[in-house]
Amino acid sequence: MAISNRSASAPCAESILADASLCKHCHQQVEPIRRPVTAEATTLSDATKRRVVVATLVLVVGLPSMLWLIPWVSLYFTDPTQPSSLTEGSESTNKQAEVSEGGTRDVGARVDPVPSLTAPIQGEALVGYIKPNVEVQGDTVVTTITVKNLSSRPIAGLRIEEFWWDSANRPLPADSQRLREPLMPQDVADIVLRTPRSPDMARNSYKFSHANGSARTQLLSSTSDQ
Repeated sequence: MAISNRSASAPCAESILADASLCKHCHQQVEPIRRPVTAEATTLSDATKRRVVVATLVLVVGLPSMLWLIPWVSLYFTDPTQPSSLTEGSESTNKQAEVSEGGTRDVGARVDPVPSLTAPIQGEALVGYIKPNVEVQGDTVVTTITVKNLSSRPIAGLRIEEFWWDSANRPLPADSQRLREPLMPQDVADIVLRTPRSPDMARNSYKFSHANGSARTQLLSSTSDQ
C-alpha cells in the first residue's frame, strides 16, 4: 500500500495512508482519500476478460483438434523405411497363419504374398472344348459343354450361345450362358445350356465369345489336350 502525504488535510501535518480514516499520530479522524477508477484500470479489466474468453476457446476447440491431428502428424513424420507397428503386427499374423489346400504350414513360416492379377485377354481368345453332351430332361434339352482356356491370359465373361432351327431353317428358341468368373489359362469349366424341347428341332450350332472380343474354338478329345 502506498504512503501519501496528508499534510494539507491532516490536523498534525504528518504523513498517513491515503485511505486512513484515523491519524495514527494525533488520533484525529480524517476524511480518507478515495482513488477514482481510472480508464486504464477499466481497460485492463476488459482485456483480462478477453484473455479469459480466448483461453477458454483454445481449450474447448483447439485442444480436441490438436489431439485429432496428432496421429496424422506422426504418420507424416514417420520414416517409411522403418517398420511400423501395423507392419509388425501383420508379419506376426502371417507367421502364425495356418493355410489352405494341401495342409497346414509350420508355425513360424511366412505366408507367400498374393500374386498380382493378370489382365484378361483382349481380342480373339483360343478356347478348347469337349464334344457337347446333349440330354433330354422332360421338356428341356440340356447341353453341357466342357471348355478349357488355351490362351495365355485369362478369359473374362466366356459366353456360349446356342442356336436351333427347324427343317425349314426357321429359328427356334434357344439358350445362352456366360461364366461369371474369369477362366484362367489351362483352367477347365462346364457351361450348361437349357433349351425348351420342341418337336420341330432339326439342327443346332454354337457361338463362342467373351467380354473383350471373339473366340476361336478347338475341339479336344480330353481336357488334358493342349
